[in-house]
Amino acid sequence: RDPERELWVLFPSDDSEPLTSELVAAARKPITLVVPDGTWPQARRIPNRVAELKTARRVRLADAAPATMRLRHHPDPNRMSTAEAVARALMVLEGEAVGRHVEATFRQFATKLLKARGSIPDSPNDEELES
Repeated sequence: RDPERELWVLFPSDDSEPLTSELVAAARKPITLVVPDGTWPQARRIPNRVAELKTARRVRLADAAPATMRLRHHPDPNRMSTAEAVARALMVLEGEAVGRHVEATFRQFATKLLKARGSIPDSPNDEELES
């Protein structure tokens, strides 16, 4: 653990606080954001299994807008992929442009994957996905 940085964990738990620009501005040191990945049960256990994360500040996305693309189905419309959550967190931490870039990259990947699965049809605008 780097004593020169604040360690935060992004996960929507009961003990997490909203990730806002005000919270980021109030940080006394640069932030390292850890984002657990896996199934929901796996990701939920990670902060308790890794010693350094047990005392980390827990944050969640303040904007709980539904996911824009679904690769897997979940009954809770506010759940989203790790990539989409990272993009939204980066919008707060690093600025809108950084987060939008990650979001656009995820959308390209998700669109191509869903087309390969036959979940969405090809469209005449597919060339735009390549740029």
